[in-house]
Amino acid sequence: MTCRVIKLAVFAPPLSGHLYPVLGLMQPLLDNPNYDITVYTGVTKLPVVQALGFKCQALLPDQPDVFDNIASTDTKLNASTLYGQIQAAITMCQDLMTQVEAILRETQPDVATVDFVFAPLGMVCDKLGLPWLTTNPTPFSIESKTDAPAFLGGLKPPLNWRQALRNRLGRGAVHGFKRLVYRLFVKKALKRFDPVIYQQFKLYRENGEEGFYSPYGILALGMEELEFRKDFPAHLTWLGPTYPRNH
Repeated sequence: MTCRVIKLAVFAPPLSGHLYPVLGLMQPLLDNPNYDITVYTGVTKLPVVQALGFKCQALLPDQPDVFDNIASTDTKLNASTLYGQIQAAITMCQDLMTQVEAILRETQPDVATVDFVFAPLGMVCDKLGLPWLTTNPTPFSIESKTDAPAFLGGLKPPLNWRQALRNRLGRGAVHGFKRLVYRLFVKKALKRFDPVIYQQFKLYRENGEEGFYSPYGILALGMEELEFRKDFPAHLTWLGPTYPRNH
């Protein structure tokens, strides 16, 4: 009896903290004949991916430094540089979404995994009706609804009502900032770029979960024991730290 081969498309940026955990996650499947895996990442990391034995293809090959340039700036982050980063990321995402939609239509994978910073590619998967999973090596980045919020200087679970109030205000600040950025930049860009995705995508789903993460499953590539908070989405699975062997 022969088993059906599952075609798996793996999308991750060419940044070590994002790409290597995903490669470590997928490496045990390389010798499994039931999986046909292709990794899509930036051109600068293709030699690493190929050396591990994966099939791979470059994302935005004509812009080899685009991912690093957005992730790192030569100047201290402020309102001006943040605005520039957002605009550059939106432009890059439009090019990336166009390429990935063409790839998915041509290759017809059965399922995709998408690193959480490549969230717009999840929108493309939804547009095409392709099941996809989010991979996330930093699960604290997922928005907290009842516990200590991230991105605000290391807030901890409250020990008294003042700290509880502080955390609640912090959660509101993070939530409000995301809504502001979405309305000022992302929503307008989607309306211009892809009307179908503009109509389909919701920043927050009816159950309150963030639309940038997969509704099918989130693969947390970290340690639950190191997290302050406990209110992670019910469809999140902890897989522990992963890293490719022989690298």
